[in-house]
Amino acid sequence: MIKRRRILGGVLIGSGFFLAVIIGIALGLALSATKNIQNLEQFQEHKPSLPTQILDSQGRLITQFFSDEKREIVSINEFPKSLIQALLTREDQYFYDHHGFRIMYILGAAWDILTGRSFRGGSTLTQQLAGYIYADRTDISLKRKLVELWWAIQLERALTKTEILERYLNLMYFGHNTYGVEAASQFYFKHSVRQNTLAESVILIIQLANPGRYSPINHPNRAK
Repeated sequence: MIKRRRILGGVLIGSGFFLAVIIGIALGLALSATKNIQNLEQFQEHKPSLPTQILDSQGRLITQFFSDEKREIVSINEFPKSLIQALLTREDQYFYDHHGFRIMYILGAAWDILTGRSFRGGSTLTQQLAGYIYADRTDISLKRKLVELWWAIQLERALTKTEILERYLNLMYFGHNTYGVEAASQFYFKHSVRQNTLAESVILIIQLANPGRYSPINHPNRAK
């Protein structure tokens, strides 16, 4: 009897803890939404940094100058299927099933905060994109995670899954001052992402986790 009571008590405590976490997240989201609601009108207006191009009299490219981000925009219809498959396999296997977030990832992040650990991986692609566009990337606090989560929900409401994938692959950082898969492919492989092999697609995608550690230029053995 005593053992059963202990088990029941443990279950109740655990359930209470997770309920408190969920309530806290809900309150945090409400606060975040209140602070950011005035920006809703602009949230689709993000324009990535693009190079300044110099053309000759025939309209042919002579050279181009990059500002802070080296990037070229490519339509998702031109991405090789292997690139999309590699991205979803490594970064977000449930991309087409969630609405911007997964509750288990959120609970994991909350647990890390409560136990004093650093955040583990696990953000959805939509959260990563929202964090890149709308959140302070130097901030690793729970508040930043909540802001990222709130914007991820807004992205899912406003864009299709295809549009989210296209923006993600054209915006994210791939190392060596390259942003987006086209600029990264040109830098690493000297050809367009349209010609990528399966192996090259995988190499590009692993740069997302840690470009410095997995660079095929600086650390070719780690990128295999």
